[in-house]
Amino acid sequence: MIKKLIIALLLVSLTISSGFASGQDDKSSDEEVKKLVVYGNGGFMRARLRSISTTDEMKQKMHDWILENTGYSVEVIAPGTTSEQDVQKINLLLASGSQLDGFWGDWPDYYAQGAIQPLTEHFDTVGANILPAWPKSSVDALTHDGEIWGIPRVTPMMSSPAFFRTDWLADLGMDMPETIDDMTAYFAAVQAAKPAGDRTIPLLLNPKGVHGAVPMLDGLLGAFTEYGYSNWLDKDGMLKPYILQPGVADFVTQLNEWFEAGYIYPEFASLDQNKIRDLISSAVVGATISTSTDTTATDAEQRKIDPDCDFDLNPAGIRGPKGLAETATPSGYQAQLVPASSKYPEGIVVVQNFLYDNAANFLTSLYGPGNWEWDESKGGEAAVAFTGEYKDYAGDYGWSVSLPAWVGIGKINDREDQNYKQHHYFGISGIGRTPPDVTNTDRGKLPVDAYVLYDQAVLEEEVPGLADLQRMMDEEVFKFIMGSRDISEWDSFVKELYSAGMDDWIESHTKMYKDQRG
Repeated sequence: MIKKLIIALLLVSLTISSGFASGQDDKSSDEEVKKLVVYGNGGFMRARLRSISTTDEMKQKMHDWILENTGYSVEVIAPGTTSEQDVQKINLLLASGSQLDGFWGDWPDYYAQGAIQPLTEHFDTVGANILPAWPKSSVDALTHDGEIWGIPRVTPMMSSPAFFRTDWLADLGMDMPETIDDMTAYFAAVQAAKPAGDRTIPLLLNPKGVHGAVPMLDGLLGAFTEYGYSNWLDKDGMLKPYILQPGVADFVTQLNEWFEAGYIYPEFASLDQNKIRDLISSAVVGATISTSTDTTATDAEQRKIDPDCDFDLNPAGIRGPKGLAETATPSGYQAQLVPASSKYPEGIVVVQNFLYDNAANFLTSLYGPGNWEWDESKGGEAAVAFTGEYKDYAGDYGWSVSLPAWVGIGKINDREDQNYKQHHYFGISGIGRTPPDVTNTDRGKLPVDAYVLYDQAVLEEEVPGLADLQRMMDEEVFKFIMGSRDISEWDSFVKELYSAGMDDWIESHTKMYKDQRG
């Protein structure tokens, strides 16, 4: 939400400086070069910045390449180390009146403040390559009042699977877990054997992911509840939040048992993405329930520590008393957005359209020139061979990093490629399961109210206790899991929710749900 902020100091470091002479030499002297400023929080750049910085030479090359092919001089602001920092910086830029022409966020948050502008007309005039690449649900999730409010970022996916160390399973003489009970047995065996010594972590559980995912709930809750991590229609016809489903107390009880037994990393409630990736990269974790890329994108780092380290999932899913454990994450509202103040709203669409135009443009934006090449001998005309570890480019212009943009590009089937595991999960490695693990929604449950747009401003007006309710649902669950509140108090906790305004929550959400679903 955009807040009115008094800004005393705002020092923003830009990754690309503004006067690139070589890129402008090709322009006629009387032609104005249009300048765009983009905040690079699409996800790809921050992940790469963990180990890579873009060199000045590569910044110049990439800037000039974009300028020469699109007519726009683009500056990219490096993201923060966390999504919370990103939101703060973006809000500061918007509130200060500084130039900002593009960033990634959930469009309803900014639409409600009048902070963004629609891109519908620009898709027709300069962006013909973009929307046809996306499933209809992803575009529908960004559409409101006949307008499309951003460039899609996320497809429907299974974002938070349980990954297990297959090398540790083999050493322990155990099969891939199929049930919650199997998981418990594996955690106990890992704890007893300590394959990574005293640093061994049986389960790294992430309570808060990215792109709207909540791995702790997305990855497990369906095993204990009929609808998984989803609002649900009760038999009285009213829409209720996930936490009121029968079975949530059983879910919390199971996690408390795992926590008390020492299976769950003890500081899981305060983890951020950097700490999660550091722990997984250290090859000391036996299982993960986190955003999938936390586990797959760090594969090469894991194997530098332990060459045998290998994570995989059960492609049929994990089951519990109420069936499949996972809940699919819908396309959601994450998109590349253009501020209402932007002078060149079509510019972001022009650049993205160029990246979507062909595979070479797309791959260059992600990895830079000279870091990849086609190798038909290893996978056909569209097989990509990576020529190095691309230490000179952090993906500043990797704006279109998403599953639809990868369609048609094969990947060499070589585990030594540092992207192999991530691309394998996303079904772009040239081998693997069909459908790809990431889109195999048969492995879990679908939210009841996917793509219902809840108007936050109306909710805040109609539900005076909305903030308290959300805080209670977030914080009190951790108390039950970590044992500072006994599960015998669960019914009392539910009564506390109603005292804080749950009836208002139910009435307001139900009305919006029925208005849109009939």
